Amino acid sequence: MSPIGVGIIGAGNVAALYTAFARDLSEGTRETPSFGDAVRIHRLVDRIARGASTAGTTMTADLEETPCALQS
Repeated sequence: MSPIGVGIIGAGNVAALYTAFARDLSEGTRETPSFGDAVRIHRLVDRIARGASTAGTTMTADLEETPCALQS
C-alpha cells in the first residue's frame, strides 16, 4: 500500500487522496489508506502517548510541520 495523502495537510493532498480513492474503487486496487489503517495508527499513537506518560514525559503537539517517515 502506498501512503498517498499521509503527512502534510493541504487541499492538493486531499484532492490527490480522493482521486486515488476513486481509482481504487474503479480499478479494484488498494492504494489509499483504509479505516483499518487509521485504527492501527491511532492505537500506535495511543500506546506511544501512554508510554510517555508512564515514563513521566509530557507529549505536546508540534505546531510546525515536519516530514513524516510514512510520507512519500
